[in-house]
Amino acid sequence: MKDLETGAVKQDYPKVDISSVVENEAKRLDTIAGEVAAGRASDRNVLTDEFVPAFAATNLSDHIIDSFADSQ
Repeated sequence: MKDLETGAVKQDYPKVDISSVVENEAKRLDTIAGEVAAGRASDRNVLTDEFVPAFAATNLSDHIIDSFADSQ
């Protein structure tokens, strides 16, 4: 990311842990052993609450502003 006013460059990307969703789907497909404790609705909620906000276009400007505010 580059702050166009100051020219400062910061390498920062949103980080989101969706490993629980991937693990649940792998269990459903019998790719790995185990029982799925929660249903697909729970997985959708994780994606809705964690993944979408971090990568939604409307939130990218907020993320960039926050990232540069932390470094100043």
